[in-house]
Amino acid sequence: MNTNNQLSRYNLAYVFSICFIAALGGLMFGFDLGIITGVIPYIEHQFQLTGFTLGLVVAIFELGAMIGALGTARIADKYGRKKNMIVCVHTRKHFRK
Repeated sequence: MNTNNQLSRYNLAYVFSICFIAALGGLMFGFDLGIITGVIPYIEHQFQLTGFTLGLVVAIFELGAMIGALGTARIADKYGRKKNMIVCVHTRKHFRK
């Protein structure tokens, strides 16, 4: 009986951790939308966008963020997160010059 209780506690912790990670993902996309919302007037004026093209640009930004997150996750799983961060730091230094 004690083993069953420990197993249910483990499953509950696992479910809560998955929910927490999913909530963080939603928070990050919400933050991204907030940043895009602040930039919209400048993009609209600079590129003289209509309502449809402005919506298309915002959708492409969001799609790019989603594809980037999925692609980075696969690369991090294959090579490791530490190596990815090292490559990002060196790449950023290279492009700053």
